[in-house]
Amino acid sequence: FNIYSMKHLLVGFFLLVAVASFSQDKKKLDEKNGFRDDIFGAPIESYKTLVEVDKTKDGFQILYRKTDENFSLGIIELSSVTYTFYKGKLDAILLSTKGYTNSRGVLDILISNYGNGYQSNRYIEDYFWFGKKVVMSYSENSLTNDATIFIATKENDKEKETDKKESIKKVKI
Repeated sequence: FNIYSMKHLLVGFFLLVAVASFSQDKKKLDEKNGFRDDIFGAPIESYKTLVEVDKTKDGFQILYRKTDENFSLGIIELSSVTYTFYKGKLDAILLSTKGYTNSRGVLDILISNYGNGYQSNRYIEDYFWFGKKVVMSYSENSLTNDATIFIATKENDKEKETDKKESIKKVKI
């Protein structure tokens, strides 16, 4: 038993702890399954204050904003909140912030609720949380410190892929 064996044992232990704690975070993300009171899969008919912003050519995916949106998370200000519906059901939510204070405030809230997330480069403020049903990302612009937070359900992924393949088959060159 030497120092290298000890290092490998410690690294293995810390990886196990990290994986175990990350699993708990996944569970919380999946349990929330949305943002605030908005639950993924909710039908568009349950929303009364939506205004269409954009949509795909096939009409399957439509982006909306609420006319009565609350742009604050505690003391943190959001600059925009966009809701994406896929075939009439809530599929994703995109939040935006402006400036260091608001962006890092949201990041602090995400970490507090769901753990540290996955960061592929410690010098870049991009974080990812992967649940079984829900995925989330935080991406910060290094020059402006503005950030975008993307939260989405994975429930429609297979249907989206099938629809995409069908759409591609229809394209004639």
